[in-house]
Amino acid sequence: MGLVSVIVPTFNRAALIRRCFDSVVAQQKRPLQFIVADDCSTDDTAEAVRQLPANDGVEVVYLRQQTNRGVSAARNAALAAARGEWLALLDSDDVWCSDHLERLQEALQNTGADIAYSRGDIRESPEAPPSGRSSFGPTEHEERHIGECLYYYNFVLPSAMLVRAGFFEKTGFFDEDPEIQHAEDWDMSLRAAAAGLNFTHVRQATVYYTTPAQVPEAKKQMMMRRFIHCLKKHERYRGTSAGRRRFTLGYYTIWLGIMLGPLETESQVLFREARRLAWTTPSLLLPSFCGHLMPRLPGVLGRRVLMRLFRGLRARHRTLRGFPDPWD
Repeated sequence: MGLVSVIVPTFNRAALIRRCFDSVVAQQKRPLQFIVADDCSTDDTAEAVRQLPANDGVEVVYLRQQTNRGVSAARNAALAAARGEWLALLDSDDVWCSDHLERLQEALQNTGADIAYSRGDIRESPEAPPSGRSSFGPTEHEERHIGECLYYYNFVLPSAMLVRAGFFEKTGFFDEDPEIQHAEDWDMSLRAAAAGLNFTHVRQATVYYTTPAQVPEAKKQMMMRRFIHCLKKHERYRGTSAGRRRFTLGYYTIWLGIMLGPLETESQVLFREARRLAWTTPSLLLPSFCGHLMPRLPGVLGRRVLMRLFRGLRARHRTLRGFPDPWD
């Protein structure tokens, strides 16, 4: 297979590094380069890396950032130090199945694609029972129309990706802008698609994608802001029509306004932004106008109307993504 450089950004996850490392050395393919890019952790991450056991065919590299600059800067530092013929991304709280690299390399070799990616089994921890939520990955429609559908939603999990060395020379490294962190992977996928690079999907889940059952509301709002920033960065993306790009941006903008609370000042700014998009995308007009009028409408009635209109937007967005039942 040739040397695989495993890119592991981390911040204050000393307790998880060994679990992540064990899943890498359990791979059926060697040799491996395990590169930990520590984004200026304040816990015992450095000591946890030093205590990783020696394994034949596995080189451990520890890189410490001098300042906390975000996941993109950490990944980029690791990529600059990578020597492998193959580059695999793995977040430090995620875990690979033992056949992960084997399946993705086989997919790349069989298809000649530039990026292989698999699905993620969503769990609170690898040891936890199945969460009951859908695995992280594309619908069949998204898989077949990846260049178009990537603008609607990012279904390419970083921990599920394998690429050849030289890939990032074609796309550029991860964007280190603080305003795009938590959507930097979506940005990278869109740049790869815009550059004409080919994706191939392994339909099996070969990654345990760990995420808490309940995400704090403040984090959800932060991530939504980053999604919107990413979509605005790619507002001229040619993989889908201008109308569908405006609809998608408006959909996320209205969603954030609802999450914040329609009576908030920032929400009113968001509803005005969506209404500007609505002049060329009429489906946004009623929900954005209703959101803008919320301070003047009776609270319960106004919110019911707004949520009914938003469900219609959500149905259309899910239809673009290829869900057979958009009202599910």
